[in-house]
Amino acid sequence: MIRPFKSFFSGLLVSAVYSTILYYGILITYTYLPESIMILFGVLILCSLLYWIVIRYGRFMDVNDVFSRTVSFDLKFAHRKVFRFCASVQRPLQQYIGRLVAIMAFLIVLLPVPALIIYWTKYPDSPGLLLTGEVFFLSAGLSTLYFMGQGKTSLLSFEKTVYFVGVFLGTAGALSILR
Repeated sequence: MIRPFKSFFSGLLVSAVYSTILYYGILITYTYLPESIMILFGVLILCSLLYWIVIRYGRFMDVNDVFSRTVSFDLKFAHRKVFRFCASVQRPLQQYIGRLVAIMAFLIVLLPVPALIIYWTKYPDSPGLLLTGEVFFLSAGLSTLYFMGQGKTSLLSFEKTVYFVGVFLGTAGALSILR
């Protein structure tokens, strides 16, 4: 008996959070369209450059380590401790920087594209209905992707239906509160 309620509330919570984030994100991006797009692109380029530097430095450390063990029997590097310290800091950061790049790329697609659609449609002072429609479809789509990504194939069709009822009610409820 508890599984349908759990499915309903997880759909309600996921869609309400997505709706809130998307509503304010698209609204801020729309309000400050050129600046926000430039900031998002700048952060994406900066994170990508940082990620590329970390990967290149990691390869350099690997090559340096192999070279020092195989070819150069008597060659000693002057900054060996610095290299080891940088490698110990760099390798754990690599996964987080990669995730940050992926999130920024995802945000560049998710926030400015709907803002540009509103801008190109009629350039209203208050986006209103267009923003609400875009947030509703994006939130429902992301909630569906979340559901499919969880791999909950063992749920009954009733529980799946209850999850999507929670998604639509959560999105509609969040949008009615936000507007």
